[in-house]
Amino acid sequence: MSALRRCLIAFVLLPGFHATGAASPPEDAALQLASVMRLDFAVLDSLQWHTRRSALQGQVPMAAYECLTRQDAARLTPSIAQHLAAHLSDADIRAALAFFSSPLGRKFTEASLVNAHQRFDPTVKEPMPEFSYEDMSAATAFFESAEGRKLQRLFPPSPPATQRLAEQMLAECQAPAPR
Repeated sequence: MSALRRCLIAFVLLPGFHATGAASPPEDAALQLASVMRLDFAVLDSLQWHTRRSALQGQVPMAAYECLTRQDAARLTPSIAQHLAAHLSDADIRAALAFFSSPLGRKFTEASLVNAHQRFDPTVKEPMPEFSYEDMSAATAFFESAEGRKLQRLFPPSPPATQRLAEQMLAECQAPAPR
């Protein structure tokens, strides 16, 4: 599996993290990075796809999936940013922010989301952004840089914190409505 494909997969499996709080100056850039990478959306999107599949199999009520589609991904942004800020230096965050704020970085983010949708449901027919040889070279250069490698190491598949957050959000959507 290529480094670029591993990165695409890693970003859609991004863990949601537990702690929240007001942003300090180093976390401001981390908030921007989480937002521009659409990490908050990726976490919620993954939860929605898994819940939809479970609802179609009769394992959870369809109302739980419908509730998740109305959730705001921005609810996850501060905790993701706090995790980024805790594990990356300000310089690492700014290098990643520069890459993901660029046209190539935005295209990479879009490709990672399309890749996730196609993995969740192979019948999804979203257009995959095209990458030129120059694009691939520039993306590979970033992900093979010290900053890119540090960023990649933050995204193990299905960490316990992500599972807890997913269970909390799903439980909120499955809770009976107040009378």
